Amino acid sequence: VPGAASSSSSHRHGRVRGREDDEAASEDDEEEEDDDDEEEEEEEEEKKRARASRPTTVPESVLRIVGTDNARHLIVATQDRVLRERLRRIPGVPLVFMQRSILLLEPPSESSRA
Repeated sequence: VPGAASSSSSHRHGRVRGREDDEAASEDDEEEEDDDDEEEEEEEEEKKRARASRPTTVPESVLRIVGTDNARHLIVATQDRVLRERLRRIPGVPLVFMQRSILLLEPPSESSRA
């Protein structure tokens, strides 16, 4: 029954080959995922470098966080008069500051009342 033995051995080889193909395919998938992860990490690094390379002042950072409409409903406490003036132009930004050791909440700005 030589024919049976050869088909049996080819059948065994077929299974091994199938496993190898599956392993190779899964390795290819993993490599593609690794490449995608590496690309995302590189993009994040570029963004971090871009932010770090440009000097940012505290007022610029506060204005960027508050945004144009204060969507997060933030309250800003600052002694910086220029920053308070700029924040008054943004509707819905409550401003708090200290005056002679008293904490004051500014009345709503014109842009908030409009």
